[in-house]
Amino acid sequence: MVDWTHTQGAQDSAAGNTSVSFLAAVASGAVVVGAVLLGTGLTLTNVTDDKSNAYTIFESHDDGGLYTAAFRSNGLLTNGPTTLTYTTSAAPGTFWKVQDEFAPPTGATGAVSVDGSSSSFADAGTSFNSFTTTLSDDLVYAVAMVSGTATHGAGFNVAQGDNTARMAEWGIQATAATVTMTTGANGGNFWGPAFGIHVAAVATTKSRKTLSQIGGRVGSRQPQGWGLENGQVKNGAAFAAPAGAVTEIANGWYQVAGNATDTNTLGDILLHATATSADPSDMVVAQVVAFDPRNANLGISNVSANVAQWNGTNVAAPATAGIPDVNTKNYNNVAAATDANNLPKVDVEDIAAVAVNTAVAQIGVNVVSVAAGATNIKKNIATNGFMFVMTDSTTHAPKTGVVVSATRSIDGAAFAATTNAPTEVGVGWYTINLSAADLNGNHIALRFTGTAADDTDVEIVTQP
Repeated sequence: MVDWTHTQGAQDSAAGNTSVSFLAAVASGAVVVGAVLLGTGLTLTNVTDDKSNAYTIFESHDDGGLYTAAFRSNGLLTNGPTTLTYTTSAAPGTFWKVQDEFAPPTGATGAVSVDGSSSSFADAGTSFNSFTTTLSDDLVYAVAMVSGTATHGAGFNVAQGDNTARMAEWGIQATAATVTMTTGANGGNFWGPAFGIHVAAVATTKSRKTLSQIGGRVGSRQPQGWGLENGQVKNGAAFAAPAGAVTEIANGWYQVAGNATDTNTLGDILLHATATSADPSDMVVAQVVAFDPRNANLGISNVSANVAQWNGTNVAAPATAGIPDVNTKNYNNVAAATDANNLPKVDVEDIAAVAVNTAVAQIGVNVVSVAAGATNIKKNIATNGFMFVMTDSTTHAPKTGVVVSATRSIDGAAFAATTNAPTEVGVGWYTINLSAADLNGNHIALRFTGTAADDTDVEIVTQP
């Protein structure tokens, strides 16, 4: 589910006031929504602000006793308005005004639309009239203007005015559905609109590696629709739906179940995954080879080999069939000495320029240390100093001072907290010591989150 955030709200009930101010300027990229209540026979004709932004009035209704209407900003506000001004068809005797600022999900473009709305009038219950959304990840918002007081309903968040005559509440509707917003306790009948607001997500372009970079062959991109509308291509063939089922792990991570059908062709397996309201994902997910690298004999049992020549010279038939005769002529261009049994003599003079100490013609060898090779992260082996970057959720530049929470998923299991907490290095870089328990799997998904920061997601493929 995407994140909407309530930033601030303001309200006023004085009939003579036509303007209402927020405590602070509206943040760049925010959306402002709200509602008004007037006496019957009057209408709300215009809403603007001190930065000349335009607003759309909708869901206007007059039940013969009172009039209500909702409004929204026409796009994402970028110039920091503070005060909204309301114009009515005539001077009102009753004039209630409620306005709230929301930060939309990261990546919003500015295309703001109403996705379903309804009005409730003199309702003595606790439910707003239902409305239907047709899009996903909507902000749903309602204002109850009450003859007594009202509290927000279970499952919804307080925007402002809880337990007052002008209560606003909100939530997030992840999928298209019929929505019924509810209040908590009401001290009288209530009037007001309920509606959904949708902001289009930004279209992103993902870079894809060239053929030489991925070291494989690709076919034409023909994604096949199934679940997440994923498709795979095996060794340059056309895209087709994989046999393995796609399941969600959490926090935007998914997995495709491995199976023999998807891995029955040698070469690269490419995956193209798409879903509604999500960016496409393309990757080389596996290289199918003719042996198992974890098998000591590499999947090879007996190899037949006939040696006909060495460097252009015919090989003589061995004295014993099946066992080649090997003659050593020299070492480093010096003729090799042989003993009485025609076996080569091998003398070790020194190791690392230090004379070898021999006893009874035997070599004493002391192993001091074995230098560690440059290897990747190993399964079930702790590693210290794993580094990553956190970026600002607004500017997307490296962000300092983030209190980072770290979780990990092991081989597609549910995300759980890492053993150790990350610490800050500087200039947006952070580090974490990963324990053996954090790395006890073949595929480790790491998720790093923090307030006002973009999520950082990393996958590690461990060595056995």
